[in-house]
Amino acid sequence: MTRSERFKPVVGVSASREQEAAKAFADQQRVLEQERHRLADLEKFRQEYWRDFERRGADGISGVRLRQWQLFMANLDQAIAHQLKVIAAAERQSEQKRQLWLEARSRRKAVDKVVERYRSEEQKAEAKREQKQQDDLAQRKGKPEY
Repeated sequence: MTRSERFKPVVGVSASREQEAAKAFADQQRVLEQERHRLADLEKFRQEYWRDFERRGADGISGVRLRQWQLFMANLDQAIAHQLKVIAAAERQSEQKRQLWLEARSRRKAVDKVVERYRSEEQKAEAKREQKQQDDLAQRKGKPEY
């Protein structure tokens, strides 16, 4: 068994680890996008609620209703602030997953490079053996037999 063949399990493991890291990164990217959509929905709801309040408030509004609106807007603002923190955490996680994937990819490429070097060396050695056999055969044909 050649050195390059002995490395097949290592190549398989490194490729598998890279795929797992890539999947984890992709999954985290999807989570991040979902969190960004939630933020966009919250902000859109806030804008719609504000516009609705302006329309209704143009005719006048009671103090109780005004206070309820203020409390609701404060809660909505808190939800938006919380969602921004969730997004920041998801971005950090995403960057960590990206780094892990890049490291796994780098390791796989390094293993591939070693295996390729071994294959190249093996091919050169095989070519030398074949050339030597050809040379030996040519020498035997050139010598007279007694």
